[in-house]
Amino acid sequence: MLKKSLITCMAVGAIASCTPVPHVAITQAAIDPVYTPAGKALAANENFPNEVRTYSRVDGKRAEVAGVPCEVSTKYYSVKFTTPAIVNFPTYADKTPPATFECTLNGETKTEVREPVNITVLQKSSKYYVAGGLVGGALAQAAVSATNDPAKSLFGYNQFHMTFK
Repeated sequence: MLKKSLITCMAVGAIASCTPVPHVAITQAAIDPVYTPAGKALAANENFPNEVRTYSRVDGKRAEVAGVPCEVSTKYYSVKFTTPAIVNFPTYADKTPPATFECTLNGETKTEVREPVNITVLQKSSKYYVAGGLVGGALAQAAVSATNDPAKSLFGYNQFHMTFK
């Protein structure tokens, strides 16, 4: 999971937001979604497990907060859980929809939309980020994207991390 997180961070150029923060151990089993009728009709091509974590600013520093109730929903499924958790997100190749991510901490509710990303392309081009830096990696990602069949790719989401003030 850490490798996929680092690949995603490098691929989107968000190196500053990838600074390690001590994590709370995930003690619950991975959580499966509840499918909508549309989700049942369109079979997922795979499940993509993703860590979901919530953070708050404590004395100006980012610290993980456990026990925060959250929900992720799309037109194909929804899943409710408390953080930290591993959620099995179904993927529908290039038909993977945006996901609405909502959590509530101390009466404050935050909602964010996550757009799906082509994990297959990120995995194929990740080695070029290490060798060629951000520019070389971006060029390699563009080349891999041009030759990749999205209908046969694994799609997923960047990290489901939410930070409260």
